Amino acid sequence: LIEICSRYKNPDHNVGSVYKWIGIVYKDNNDYSNALSSFEKSLHIFDSTKNKYEVKKVLDEMGSVYSKRGDFEKAIECHNRAVKIADSLKLEDGKPWSLHLLALDYYAQKNYKTAKEFNDQSLIALKKQLDIKSISEVELLASQIDSARGDGNGAYAHYKEYISLRQKLKGDEIRKEAQKERFQNTLDKQ
Repeated sequence: LIEICSRYKNPDHNVGSVYKWIGIVYKDNNDYSNALSSFEKSLHIFDSTKNKYEVKKVLDEMGSVYSKRGDFEKAIECHNRAVKIADSLKLEDGKPWSLHLLALDYYAQKNYKTAKEFNDQSLIALKKQLDIKSISEVELLASQIDSARGDGNGAYAHYKEYISLRQKLKGDEIRKEAQKERFQNTLDKQ
């Protein structure tokens, strides 16, 4: 696959993307050593081509792997670098997720104050973008953070919002499936 991608226009981008996706597959299968190896290759390629947008995405993936391995120092380093890149590129859509990942890192370390700060920043930015799926995940973490901090009212409010958003997403999925089915029925009749 790498060899095939090398033949096409923009080969470095293609090869870097392949390594990133291979890393994601390894990460999803809990093979963290191979995931990090693939992400390192991808990062090297995107660094050499100065593709900061892709560097940011790879850093977030790497940080997530380090977090799953319990190496929060490296996870936080990766996610902080991703936030800085998002700031330098003025990425309104990429920064909130990196902030959320930082919040997850701090939450896992039971540093609830810092986790809340990053998660709140993420939530504010995501609400401007109306990204319901991401907002629901951030609301769930906000509920967990508030619960761990002893703020039952805050935890309940965030959890209630999380449930509401998840129901909305499920309703959207059902509507999309119904539309597909109606469209398919129309095609079948024709």
